[in-house]
Amino acid sequence: MKFFTIFGKILTMKKYLLFSLLAFSNIDAAVLYVNSSATGSNNGLSWTNAYTDLQTAMSNAIFGDEIWVASGVYKATSTTDRTISFNMKNGVNLYGGFSGTETSVGQRNISQNPTTLSGDIGAIGDNTDNTNTILKIISTTSGITVDGFRIISGRGGGSAGISLNNNTGIINIKNCYFYDNFGSTAGAIFQAYQGNYTVNVSNCDFISNIAVNGVIFSDQSSNNNLNITNSRFKGSVAGGIAVLSFEAANFTMDRCIVTNNTSTQSSIVHIAAKASSRISNSLFAGNSYSENALALYSLSGISQILENITVAHNKKVFLTNTFETAVYSVNGQVKVYNSIIYGNTNSSNNDQIDAGNTVSHSIVENGYATGTGILNANPMFVNPNTLSAAPFDCTSYNYQLLAGSPAINTGNNTFVTQSQDLLGNGRTSGSNVDMGAYEKTGNMSVDEAVNKTKSLFYDFKNENIIVKNGRNNNVIVIYDQSGRAVLKAGVNNSFSLSQLSSGVYYVNLQDTKENIKIIKK
Repeated sequence: MKFFTIFGKILTMKKYLLFSLLAFSNIDAAVLYVNSSATGSNNGLSWTNAYTDLQTAMSNAIFGDEIWVASGVYKATSTTDRTISFNMKNGVNLYGGFSGTETSVGQRNISQNPTTLSGDIGAIGDNTDNTNTILKIISTTSGITVDGFRIISGRGGGSAGISLNNNTGIINIKNCYFYDNFGSTAGAIFQAYQGNYTVNVSNCDFISNIAVNGVIFSDQSSNNNLNITNSRFKGSVAGGIAVLSFEAANFTMDRCIVTNNTSTQSSIVHIAAKASSRISNSLFAGNSYSENALALYSLSGISQILENITVAHNKKVFLTNTFETAVYSVNGQVKVYNSIIYGNTNSSNNDQIDAGNTVSHSIVENGYATGTGILNANPMFVNPNTLSAAPFDCTSYNYQLLAGSPAINTGNNTFVTQSQDLLGNGRTSGSNVDMGAYEKTGNMSVDEAVNKTKSLFYDFKNENIIVKNGRNNNVIVIYDQSGRAVLKAGVNNSFSLSQLSSGVYYVNLQDTKENIKIIKK
């Protein structure tokens, strides 16, 4: 074996080759600029001389290049050929959201500089002739990033938005907005068949997409992984699964909102992981479905974890069948920790979680007989909508916890694996973690501040409820710790609690939605 001396060190032939590759593989890497309104020489070497056509930049890019795309609308073709897509190259990263003056990716303002990949070719506004799949990532072998784009109006492909197949490595999809995509399999992202790769989706919005198998679909024949963080799924409609169908290897979802989605024949979210899955610090509210809000299947014998989630005011409105709980497991291998499952209805029973699972330190409406630390109590959300309004957009309401909520400090810290709640606040602010997606901090939300008018008080000495708002005929409702309403009364100025036995109660002033927690001796 030959040896070489470099900088005084002896390397074997194999190490020398590795050194050479590392030293020179990115020597020609460059930034290619794209701006649809550029008027220079259009060679892509600067903002002044930017390409005006994104497809040209993608064709000319080589491994290690970055493509920076200024605000504008870009289409894969100027023809009416629906099969033409943008095709990502191996090792090339794609960034949008530029104004056309930036010198670093960190200087972008994505919201002020919308960069759109549109499928609206042919007759503008006629979606029947739109591009089948807007962006394809196929047979890549190194990491790829797609960051800062609006991906809209794809129609008819297996995935109308992004299609991924036969890749290796890690694919990052960040800061993207998927809107009005209609796919025969997946509305926005299809993680397909061959390959052994991980897709990370972060800070993305999926709005009003339509598909048979969900906005995101990962096929069961693959061994791929999918991680979704800090993303929002709204307004999607499907004959099958509305939002997410995952049937590959490992799955995680953290700090996400799933709301105002409709499935006419199945569930809102369907997870059938070959390995493990964990959904944490996420809110599922205001959806309508025919089977379940969350359906989880273990194909490996490994338990699927629901940690600090809130599932509330989701409504079963379509078919009647045996799968009638808001959270459903086909084989009893779901573990529910520190969560709130409350106010969801089904066609023929009021069970929130099917029997046979492990449920611990959670609020479950109507209870869970085999659970540990279960509260059958009103979680006291700040400003929730009503179940009858579903489907609705829960972001117009507030599913954080009011002061005095039985969910505060009643979780189990042992089950906490994530450091942030849905808002990005620290996950544990008191002695114990709170139940549900939100951690109650020392700061009041705007809605809660409005509610805190200081018109409802408890006179500890005389055991009276005092109302000071200058109005007559106020109505109070008193709940015990199980969430059962034990008393409802009209109050002018004060009301005696002498008829109640000793214990902890929650008093709600209906007119102002003000709540207090009291301890009666």
